[in-house]
Amino acid sequence: MKYLFENTNCEVLNTTALTYNTSSNKVIEKCGFKLIDTIKIDGENYYYYKLKKVNGNIKT
Repeated sequence: MKYLFENTNCEVLNTTALTYNTSSNKVIEKCGFKLIDTIKIDGENYYYYKLKKVNGNIKT
């Protein structure tokens, strides 16, 4: 992710994981993503996460 933010014009990364998928949610949070909301996709609940670049730095 650091490479992506440093070498492209990407400003935000978004990701989702099923609410009951504890392992995936732990990995996403360890990577610095911030939990934004719970959303429903095709009848399933997902956690929605976001990671932003601010002033050239990754902001959690």
